Amino acid sequence: MAGLHSQLGLTDHYIHRLTLLEGGPALAVIVATETERGAVQGPYGDYPAGPLISENTPGLHYAVARDSRQFLSAKLSAALEHAHLLVFRPRDASRQALQTLLDAGWSNDGIVTLSQLVAYLAFQVRWSEGLTALAASASDTAATFTRALAASANS
Repeated sequence: MAGLHSQLGLTDHYIHRLTLLEGGPALAVIVATETERGAVQGPYGDYPAGPLISENTPGLHYAVARDSRQFLSAKLSAALEHAHLLVFRPRDASRQALQTLLDAGWSNDGIVTLSQLVAYLAFQVRWSEGLTALAASASDTAATFTRALAASANS
């Protein structure tokens, strides 16, 4: 999620946490590779027939690469694909998308938890970006104030 949102600080944090798990270093490489494969600009997708259909936007229908899928479980592969769908093609979420998760071994509760986790991480990314912007703004304000103080002291 962090990688799909191009949030490098959070991406590094989660990749590091992943490398601490058994089998994590190899999994981290695959996740990083899949994140690069799925990196696009969004959102995009198709609306159902109706007044918004003119706003349909074509885009990648991400699927985990065959080589990666051999290492990952069907369940984790489906989770990565679902996360990409929720980030970039939320308007394409459908009964079939949920069925794909069920077919991969996800329970109803697991699907809800996965979707909530995707939403929480999207919130975390926005929160982190907001704090970074505020910190930069505060730094700029402090620098401007310091220059103004120095100028007034010299006059």
